[in-house]
Amino acid sequence: MAHAVHTAAITVNTTSMAVANDGKCSLGEAIIAANTDTASGDKAGECPAGHGADTIVLASTTYTLTQVLEALENPMGLPFVMSEITIAGHGATIVRDSQAPEFGMMGVAFEAGKLTLHDLTIRGGRTSGGATAPGLSVFVGAVALLNNVTLIDNISDHPGTSWTNDASVYVSDATLTLINSAVQDNTGAHAFGMLLFNTTLTLQESVVSGHAEEGIVAYDSTLNIIGSRIEDNGERGLQVRDSVVTVAESTIRQNRNGGMELRGSRMSMTDSTVSGNTVPDGLGNLAGGLAIRSNSAVTLTRTSIIGNDDYEYPPPCPCVLGYDAIAVRDSSLTIIDSLIADDGDADNRDTTLDFVGADLKILNSTITGWGPAPLRVSEVNQVEIDFSTIVSNFDYKLRPTAFDNSGAPAGTVQISHSIVQGCWSYVANGSQGYNVEPDTWCGFTATGDKQNTDFDTLVGPLADNGGPTQTHALLSGAPAIDAIPVGVNACQAGITSDQRGAPRAGGAHQGGSGCDIGAYEANSDVSAPVLSPLYLPIIARGAS
Repeated sequence: MAHAVHTAAITVNTTSMAVANDGKCSLGEAIIAANTDTASGDKAGECPAGHGADTIVLASTTYTLTQVLEALENPMGLPFVMSEITIAGHGATIVRDSQAPEFGMMGVAFEAGKLTLHDLTIRGGRTSGGATAPGLSVFVGAVALLNNVTLIDNISDHPGTSWTNDASVYVSDATLTLINSAVQDNTGAHAFGMLLFNTTLTLQESVVSGHAEEGIVAYDSTLNIIGSRIEDNGERGLQVRDSVVTVAESTIRQNRNGGMELRGSRMSMTDSTVSGNTVPDGLGNLAGGLAIRSNSAVTLTRTSIIGNDDYEYPPPCPCVLGYDAIAVRDSSLTIIDSLIADDGDADNRDTTLDFVGADLKILNSTITGWGPAPLRVSEVNQVEIDFSTIVSNFDYKLRPTAFDNSGAPAGTVQISHSIVQGCWSYVANGSQGYNVEPDTWCGFTATGDKQNTDFDTLVGPLADNGGPTQTHALLSGAPAIDAIPVGVNACQAGITSDQRGAPRAGGAHQGGSGCDIGAYEANSDVSAPVLSPLYLPIIARGAS
């Protein structure tokens, strides 16, 4: 027989923080009553005993914490939650008195600790030395859910080298979910937004912003970032180690030391944007947008990495160029239906995507920039480029070299159905057909290849041509239009689509009678129905 779940309501009836048998129910007393299933006193008005899962009800007012009420791990302004508790805030604010001792604001601990916060602002916590996070701490099997909650203006003041808990929110061996919530403006020396160890984090329709250093630092964790923003942090937006990350419909922007760095991690990023991040002095993050290192594997789908700037040392030498969008080291990267672009500065000669890694796959995507080599690859296992556009705003007639493949071992680069505005060296046996180049340096001589093409009549400027990402549209009459017959290679009518999601080779308003070379299908309506995309292997490899 199923048993009913009883939820007790404990109404806080005072803004005082006193823990006393005084006929009042303070917030601290309410948490203790819920944890222990014991009334806070025997006088009328005291907090009733909790019972199983409890709801603590606040008024729409300010609750000022003035003293340490918990020292389980480090000083805290409220008792640790160690049972199943929901706090219904009704727009309340919990703030630490500026004259109070240093302490963190709230915590939840142990497997029995399950905290849900609704409609609440938490601010003003302060920690230093080795103390716990000033905002929220979640430990050892606990679960916390924040819905319409803001943690703001907390202070992690740890001068000297960084401590391991310098974050407004600290989570270890636990689960944290934020929905329509914000973690903002944690200040002080070495102040992060969120610091995670062996944590499952879900960030949904939420914001992590304005921190003195990184927005999120994660080790051995699982991150699900959905419809959220990580922005305006003094260091990287995210720094991730040995973790699994899913990013969807989110933005990472205007962080000062690069958008994101991954080491030993796996990430899938879909329908997202990484933009406006900078590396001002060339001494921090490896790239302005994404730094992918140490045996990581990343897939980008319908995503824009654009407008990021990695510092470039100007002449005179050392003449070190930055990596504006992505830098990869000893890792793999797959790019599908996406745009990878630089900061758009005509005086900037930085590389857009620099790849020194394992496997690189670019499918139905655009790599572009103002430097002479927006795409640079070296020391690779395999590079596959299919139905993509790789072009530079650098004067291609002076040196048409959008693709620096000079460091790629022979036989590792395979290109098909793509527009490549010049190579640094011959792509030996690399063309799989239907490619376009401005001269003969790439060595595109397979079936359907086009050499000595005038790029002034081929592609237009980077622009919003429909779809989720910007593209270089093919100009009217461009030789890349309808260049691939239906049924040849990967040109399958009604199945394939371009970078924007527009159909290829489907007839009127759907790409015409054949597929176009490159990431953009001319004369194709983005709103036309498209069947699920089919990405075929560029080549069939036999057993080695």
